[in-house]
Amino acid sequence: MNNIIPTGTTRERKSVPLFGKIISPLVPCRLRHLYATVSLLAVVTLLTPAPAQAQLARISDLPTVQALIDKGEAAVAANNLNLARRLYRQARQVGKPLSESYRDLGTAFRGLDEGIAAEMDRKYEQASLLLVTANFELARLYRRQNQPEVAVPLLVEVVKIMTPASELGRQAYEELRQLKFVSTPYAPAP
Repeated sequence: MNNIIPTGTTRERKSVPLFGKIISPLVPCRLRHLYATVSLLAVVTLLTPAPAQAQLARISDLPTVQALIDKGEAAVAANNLNLARRLYRQARQVGKPLSESYRDLGTAFRGLDEGIAAEMDRKYEQASLLLVTANFELARLYRRQNQPEVAVPLLVEVVKIMTPASELGRQAYEELRQLKFVSTPYAPAP
């Protein structure tokens, strides 16, 4: 529903119900979107059991996601592949919503406060890189365990997020070639 009314029209704006509350039609669209996001997070928080909330609070930041990836790499080096898989999955589970949250916050503040939007964009890039790293390492782990059917979607996601122009994107594409998922080699233009 488009609540943007051209200047000079007399059409009434309608209030928008959201999670049992009425949002005033005078609230700009971006703020209504932000309110909806915050309201949704509040509902999820209320529905999430307390121990899970405590765990989310502990791990929902960039340094902790990096620590999970580092621990996963150490577990691989120690040949504890089950622990590594669990740690990489946990990094992915935390990294994806974290990345999306930073992206959404950046979008919400764009045009309102460029300083906050720029900060959220930087954090989005950092969280996305951590997510891609976790995907790549998990895919390599699945390849090592002879499970290419699980590795392929992770590698495709790496290429999609990073693009083949990046080093990690090229490495992921090369792994897809080695798995015979794709056959054409990628040679970046000079």
